Amino acid sequence: MCSGKEYLLRTHRRIVMEPNGKPLRSTTLVAEFVTVVCDVMRCHSAFVNDCSILHRDISPDNILVFRRKDVIARGMLIDLDCAIDIDQEKREKREGRVKRKEMTGTLPYMSINNLGGPIVEHTSLNDWESMLCVICWFATLGTISGKRRWNEELTGCPITA
Repeated sequence: MCSGKEYLLRTHRRIVMEPNGKPLRSTTLVAEFVTVVCDVMRCHSAFVNDCSILHRDISPDNILVFRRKDVIARGMLIDLDCAIDIDQEKREKREGRVKRKEMTGTLPYMSINNLGGPIVEHTSLNDWESMLCVICWFATLGTISGKRRWNEELTGCPITA
């Protein structure tokens, strides 16, 4: 407790690995985009089911496209800065410890539930809803690099304001 505010202790870790990926907006085909999104949600499910980790910040900036020669593009979920250990959260809740009160995610892609404020518990369904927001965003603007609807066509559109 510092100056009447409660701060969370976070540990910052970096894992440097190969391969390097490209941003989600670099997809060149709709089929490639769908494959990448499927890979990312499989990765998310593995985090939740196998590792008890909840990402809590699904957005286009946290999705990378990995391409190798003669192989279909694959998707990678990155940036676990906002991730939590689900088992630890459950233990703290059972023991009656104070629940974390924080609002996480990237605003345009946050679930309706999480827009309710920091007192709302974040679940894996909220991450799935965030992915749906990502898909809707790309469906609105287009998925093929170089053929997206940007400035002129969307000027004055409420979704881009």
